[in-house]
Amino acid sequence: MEILPGVRWGKFDDFFTPAFWVSRSWIDGDSSPHFQYTLGRSLREEVAACLLGGHGMPAEVGLAAFHRMRERGLLDGTNSLIDIEKALTEPLTIGNRQVRYRYPHTKSRFLTKAMQKLNAEPAPMHSALELRNWLLTFSGIGPKTASWITRNVLHSDEVAILDIHIIRAGLLMGLFSTKHSVQRDYFDMEARLVAFARAVGVSLSRFDSIIWCYMRQMHEMVMNALTGLPSSLNPA
Repeated sequence: MEILPGVRWGKFDDFFTPAFWVSRSWIDGDSSPHFQYTLGRSLREEVAACLLGGHGMPAEVGLAAFHRMRERGLLDGTNSLIDIEKALTEPLTIGNRQVRYRYPHTKSRFLTKAMQKLNAEPAPMHSALELRNWLLTFSGIGPKTASWITRNVLHSDEVAILDIHIIRAGLLMGLFSTKHSVQRDYFDMEARLVAFARAVGVSLSRFDSIIWCYMRQMHEMVMNALTGLPSSLNPA
């Protein structure tokens, strides 16, 4: 059975098929921790958390940087670039080890400008697509980060967060083509994922989250399944 052209339902006990992912969301249920994707307590905090994460940044490192900014009161839009950059330059403690935050100079500039913009302009919270379009006017925020913030704040099923885990899952399902480029085709790929979620009757905001969590946990199995795909679509 085809859900969309070229996308077959498959078997629920075959990894990475549409049937597998939908049954996984049913089994996990509404109380699944995989559905608890919100990072902050407000739009401002969500912008900071998502801006400090992503782009090859390990999730734990981005969250540690965000928590430091929040704990030190550096997210109200009145702090200097120097204060924010200093906080990002200091080592972060994750578990029993200390790590350095990547790109502290660049991200501190983006974060400073974002917090100031949030003070200066009202956010269009009435529409997920308008909120995302507004977020795309922020320095350092592209379609993925803007969609991530929008999903987390409005719990919207109209936007998709096309990070590497979701792209890999889409490739394995046949939802995305090896000819797709996330840089060039983001909104086309998003439209396919939105249509897929509607066709199988799941909330995209939750579905996106559960796929991300499991794909990350099953990294070695995922990489084996992706063997043979072009290297540009199968980064380490």
